Amino acid sequence: MKGIRLDDVASRLHITKGAVSLKLSGKRDTSLDEIREIAKMLGITLTELCEHDPRVAINENEKQAIDIIRSQPEDKQKELLLILKALTTSSE
Repeated sequence: MKGIRLDDVASRLHITKGAVSLKLSGKRDTSLDEIREIAKMLGITLTELCEHDPRVAINENEKQAIDIIRSQPEDKQKELLLILKALTTSSE
């Protein structure tokens, strides 16, 4: 993180410098709250921070599917998920 010292990150996240190093090296998980705080430190949104990470980024079809599912009541969401699971297992 250019321009931000390890001490600054540790202080802001209320953890030790050693814990920050472990998180940066991938040896320890980082919580969503910690990721949000890092985004704030960088002056960007959480979306901007994660948008190029293939583990987080989603394509337009996935966004549309999520929007459709979220627009339904919870019982319908469960039905839609069952349908999606059935479709994916039958095409294998």
